[in-house]
Amino acid sequence: MKYLPIIIPSILTDALAINLAKHGIRCNSVCYGFILSGMHENTNASEEHVLGMYKMFAKKTPMGFMGDLSDAVGCVVFLVSDLARFATGSIIVVDGGYTTV
Repeated sequence: MKYLPIIIPSILTDALAINLAKHGIRCNSVCYGFILSGMHENTNASEEHVLGMYKMFAKKTPMGFMGDLSDAVGCVVFLVSDLARFATGSIIVVDGGYTTV
């Protein structure tokens, strides 16, 4: 079941890529792992709890750390650039290797 978050976007991305390519529209997906952001600030979670969660996920990620917003933005910048003009129907996983283990 750990691949389910990648399978669902893949089906949708493939369908959109096939149907929109004839109009010159590219469709790709980026599947993120655990990204450090300010989302936890809108919850009731304590800082200790949030730090514990970050450490737990970083420990389970082969890269040994969690990504930050710059890691998230980098893929999107590439995909909207002309460098990716021939890319459609692609799934890029940005999770520090989490889904490989």
